[in-house]
Amino acid sequence: MAESVNQAIADRLTQRHLGALRVETGLRRQVLQRLDILEAELLAAIRSADPTQFALLSRRKREVEVLVKDELDPLVQARYDAIAALLDAALVRLAESEAQAVETIVNAEAETEVITEQPSDRQLRAGVVLTLFPSAAKPTDLSTTGADWWQRQADALTQRLSDTLTVSTSLEESLTQMTTRVRGTQANGFQDGVMGKARQDAQRLLTTQTTNALGEARAAVAQENAARLIVQHVSILDSRTSSICLARNGLKYTADTHEPIGHDIPYLNGVPYHPNCRSSIVPVLQDGGPVAQESTDAWLRRQSIQTQNDILGPGRAVRWRAGTLSATDLINASTGVPLTLDELDAL
Repeated sequence: MAESVNQAIADRLTQRHLGALRVETGLRRQVLQRLDILEAELLAAIRSADPTQFALLSRRKREVEVLVKDELDPLVQARYDAIAALLDAALVRLAESEAQAVETIVNAEAETEVITEQPSDRQLRAGVVLTLFPSAAKPTDLSTTGADWWQRQADALTQRLSDTLTVSTSLEESLTQMTTRVRGTQANGFQDGVMGKARQDAQRLLTTQTTNALGEARAAVAQENAARLIVQHVSILDSRTSSICLARNGLKYTADTHEPIGHDIPYLNGVPYHPNCRSSIVPVLQDGGPVAQESTDAWLRRQSIQTQNDILGPGRAVRWRAGTLSATDLINASTGVPLTLDELDAL
């Protein structure tokens, strides 16, 4: 049986989505590099001030307060402001690229001009920088924007630094022990320090922002061309898929009002539905046929060897076909091969 038009559209947009995860890999490395620089700056400031050199506990605590207020917090705020600005610019460009790709893919597979209108640059930018993201406490409840989340992470890091240094001085630890609390231990891959937590939080937020940029771009294009398009929720199916996204996988909604089609599960604000959300929205034709519901591995096995090589990289694709590595692990932003926006557009 020949595949449906909608299946062809979904396949190409899935390939775009997996490519975008590799763009996220490149952005993630840039963010982590900036946090590495911040860590070096923080440790240098702590060593220079050395609150442990004073005999009286009250003096050590005062020195920590001054250090945090005058030196550490300004460093944190500056680095996080730069990260937020970097990501806003990169993700706006990603959204613009995605909107054009959706038009090209849908029209090519439908063999007619289904998509004739594009959202404005202002609409796309607003979708990226002004959308409210859900919180971890109540995943489907909207909270605040990406830039504000970075501000919250900066404030949280400053507070953890203050608390950690205060505890260290109270325990009369050495300067080496104090800086180890910030940096973490080699035995645990430096994940058990204050900066390890900061890196984990940053990566989770970046994934959420990337999902939002893609989702907003696709939903905006569909809304501008709602006469023939609907949208379908597609989840990356693996052991880390949330129950929220698993329940929505494959569900369809109207493109303009986002009313459920054939079910009663609300669209709400669309993806992301929770922090670290990896789901996507796929614009498809109202009368374009079904789309298969399958895992990333199953989807990839239906693709050509060339497509597999393009997505995973030739060497990794060989290992994946041999069954020694999972597709999700290879595509995941923490382990995947980086891709630039220009390279994504060339796929």
